[in-house]
Amino acid sequence: MSTDREQRLAETFILLSDTLSDDFDVVEFFQTLTDRCVELLDIASAVLFLTRPSDDYLHPCAWTPVPPHAADLLVTAATDSPMTRAHHTAETVLAVDLARVSGPQSDFAYEARSAGYTHAAALPLRLRERALGALLTLHTGEPAGKELRLARALTDQAAVGLVHRHRFEAETTLNSQLYAALHSRVLIEQAKGVLSVHLHCSIPEAFEAIRRHARSSRRPLTDVAADVIDRGLRPRRNLTDA
Repeated sequence: MSTDREQRLAETFILLSDTLSDDFDVVEFFQTLTDRCVELLDIASAVLFLTRPSDDYLHPCAWTPVPPHAADLLVTAATDSPMTRAHHTAETVLAVDLARVSGPQSDFAYEARSAGYTHAAALPLRLRERALGALLTLHTGEPAGKELRLARALTDQAAVGLVHRHRFEAETTLNSQLYAALHSRVLIEQAKGVLSVHLHCSIPEAFEAIRRHARSSRRPLTDVAADVIDRGLRPRRNLTDA
């Protein structure tokens, strides 16, 4: 493992631990988890799914990058996939060869293979004894066990960070924040589309412009997204834009 990678991993563990600040943004927190998994590990795409307090259905909350044919892939992943198994059993699902999948998970395997992935794995996200969701990792080759162990460590650290954040808060507060994270994602997706059209750029570039503006102005992603939709805010695509 290179020194640069070790340093970035250490920084990531610190980021996922730093959840007690007043400006804690749960959407950005989950996005950081998926970003760093793809940046630092042998993972082509990472998608974090959460359950709403009102049901046990898994909803995509954060992903990096957007998988090809995302809509069909995410629907089948939430229905029956290694991710749903990791969520319900609270156990890591090691790399699954998508070419050998049959039975109920064959729809997911077909969509994932059509998108160019060869293997999938999944890691549960739990808060104490409560299952909150799971992280689905998609690969273009068989991942090493060490890579998945690191991904599990990052996911576990994210759960610990949430424990620290909510240890003095009532259960209703946690439920409302998880619901808000999922609702906020819908708003952010709408803002990405609006900004992409306005700036004539890709959806990922529009999202980075929104994130950059949120960080520089120290505002939640959701607030910036709402301003893009409702108030005509147009963050610059990059720092060199006029």
